[in-house]
Amino acid sequence: MDDAALVEAVRAGRRHVFGTLVERHQQGILRLCWRIAGDPTDAEDLAHEAFIEAYVKLAQLQDPAKFGGWLRVLALNICRAWYRTRYRLTTEPLDDNLPDDSHPPHPRSDQLRGELNRLPAQDRLVLVLHYWEGLSYSDVAAFLDIPIGTVMSRLHRARGRLKGLMEMEQMEMPPDTEFKREVDAEIHALMTLFGASEMERLSVLLEKSPERFLDLIRASNEEEMREDVAVLLRRLGRSGMEAAVSAYLSDDPAMRANALEVLKRCFTRPKTEAEVSPPATMAWREAYWLADALIRSAPDATRKAQLLLDLLERCPDDSTQLLLVNMLTSDEGAGFNVLVARVLQATTVEEMWRSPRAVHAVCRFGSCWAKVLTALLDAGHSEEPPIALAAAEALGRALRSEWLEPEERTPERLALQTRFQTQALRWTPPDPNLRDPEAMEALAARVAAYVSSLDPETRNMAIRTLGLFGIERYRETIRNAAGHAATPTRTTALRALAAMGDDEASPWVAKALASPEEAERRAAIEAATALSLSDLQPEITQALDDPDRDVVKAAIIALAAIGNDSAQVTLRNLLKSPDQSIVKAVAGAMFGGARGQNHLVHSGRARTIVVKPANRPGMAQLIRGGAKPPFYMSPDAAILALPEDRSYGELELTKFISQLCSDYSGTRRCLVSERLMTRQAGVYEFTERGRAVWRVEHYLARR
Repeated sequence: MDDAALVEAVRAGRRHVFGTLVERHQQGILRLCWRIAGDPTDAEDLAHEAFIEAYVKLAQLQDPAKFGGWLRVLALNICRAWYRTRYRLTTEPLDDNLPDDSHPPHPRSDQLRGELNRLPAQDRLVLVLHYWEGLSYSDVAAFLDIPIGTVMSRLHRARGRLKGLMEMEQMEMPPDTEFKREVDAEIHALMTLFGASEMERLSVLLEKSPERFLDLIRASNEEEMREDVAVLLRRLGRSGMEAAVSAYLSDDPAMRANALEVLKRCFTRPKTEAEVSPPATMAWREAYWLADALIRSAPDATRKAQLLLDLLERCPDDSTQLLLVNMLTSDEGAGFNVLVARVLQATTVEEMWRSPRAVHAVCRFGSCWAKVLTALLDAGHSEEPPIALAAAEALGRALRSEWLEPEERTPERLALQTRFQTQALRWTPPDPNLRDPEAMEALAARVAAYVSSLDPETRNMAIRTLGLFGIERYRETIRNAAGHAATPTRTTALRALAAMGDDEASPWVAKALASPEEAERRAAIEAATALSLSDLQPEITQALDDPDRDVVKAAIIALAAIGNDSAQVTLRNLLKSPDQSIVKAVAGAMFGGARGQNHLVHSGRARTIVVKPANRPGMAQLIRGGAKPPFYMSPDAAILALPEDRSYGELELTKFISQLCSDYSGTRRCLVSERLMTRQAGVYEFTERGRAVWRVEHYLARR
């Protein structure tokens, strides 16, 4: 079908046919918007608005065969309005007498695009309007509301800067499979709101009447409508999310239920390619809009906490999960109570671990959680308390904070790592103020009572937990368990002795090394490695002849950890083994690791950077002073470093963010590319999204 037939079909009520028009003209409109905006995200937003405007005004199109040219004019006028707002200019709309944009892209378009995007916005725009869109000098002057002479001088200057690359080429936008879906979702929403009456684009409607989004949520009783509203929620930003939060916190049960379902769908989506690629992997923008709306909404703390937990358990993105956890645990009352209820509603340990984020998050409350578990483990309440014991073991792992380097365990460093490092989603140590030794001692005493349990799982959980707590008075209890009749209990006890750092455990480890049980021998060697029991080197060396391959590999690692001359000789002889798996294990134990390197953090992801020694301070040292930034590049952490919601000069901005990010120049670029700030003439200003991130991060810092 040609455009005219498709237009008539849509006018006749076949809404879904409009999707064919979207597919047919999507690339051309996206290219047009990209040339004008110079940014793919802005271009996608502008193109989306253009197609919605076309649907809303389709009845005004006099000649359906000219749909392509008419759509292009609509897109240009929407770009005009955007440009006017962005650069505070007054412009006039164009007429409908522009040709369709149908010629194919030139093979050198990628090269030209790179050059074009380096131009100042005003110079780029006159080139795009005149050469690509075919506007005359007078049309460009009307578009920008500037004299024709200014148009000509800007064109001359821009052509010179392009260094001869100015040709009649076109640029292609990368394909976006979600674009058509988003357009269709908004059309469905508009039909729900307006029926057959005159429509407006949602962005225009919500700017005038944000409460109208509540009508959409109220009407979201069917699966299709909920999915569509969730898609729109991600696109509409602050106004849409504020309306959704308002609906969720309302007194209308049906409205609350619909809002919850829409929000769940909004956060239950796969990551896009841009969201999983460096240089920045922040929480999703809708998560910051949500957090900001919750902070500024009515104080119904329990309902807010329940929403955060529901979204946390469905969201697939680590960085977004981290923000939700930080919000949830910022309220020591409602957040704690909701997490406790979720963990304790489980009837088995397996069921408890189906909500791993809830288990990890509640451990952040330290002694508060310990007191709850102590009461649950009271002998008068339960004889076989697997849930409480498993939760106590999780708390013990959190207290160990093994994923943090020792120098990062100061309260200030811990607070930063907990906020911005995705490893904090597991075993995050509680705030020092929530680590009451008496509460931990009381919990350990309850746990110790279950070491004598007849149930092996209960007994072993109790032993593991005591080892993690590392309390001296229970050392002998664990040593005794190392002589238990059951092999799993003996191996558990050996690992618990290693966990609590019992460097006098050689007799128990030596006895286990002579065990006929492979699992026990392997656990003994692992314990000897962890405890650096060099006095057991002969026994460990003998284990190299063990028939169990895992025992042999554990012995290789243990000898590498001992590291004395005789251990080195033994390992070097093994490098001559004809068994390549043994050679590989020895090489990994002797030469593996990251010697001479620093492990820094890149937006929640570990990145290894080789640091060259310097004989004198460089520019970076002069800028950041004596600070040792914990992150490599992290725009959300950089936002926290900025003390006020205001504009910043480049040098001032650099000094602030260099305190937290070692690659401060890359982080500056991320602040712009992530649309948190704009940069004009060396001055950085917050965008609307940036202000939301600033409010959320500083709210969390105050908590």
